[in-house]
Amino acid sequence: MAESGQDILCAFVSSAAILTANTISEVIKAKADIYDDDGEVYVMIKRSDAVLCKDILEGGLHYFLLMFIKIRDLFVVIFLNLLLEFRI
Repeated sequence: MAESGQDILCAFVSSAAILTANTISEVIKAKADIYDDDGEVYVMIKRSDAVLCKDILEGGLHYFLLMFIKIRDLFVVIFLNLLLEFRI
């Protein structure tokens, strides 16, 4: 079981990875092998469809970065509130 605070990050990463994989296979209909193994998602795109997936993969990367910034900001606010609450 993930430690408190890590479970939300794990859920975020998992949902973003699954969304990206499903978009590649179901929306774009790219030829790809997709599987998961012990919490890791693997997407192997056929070379012939790589150009079709470029924007999705770049968009997914930007989404990851934006969400990490939002999560970081959320943890900073929580931490500052704890400091104020306990007057540390």
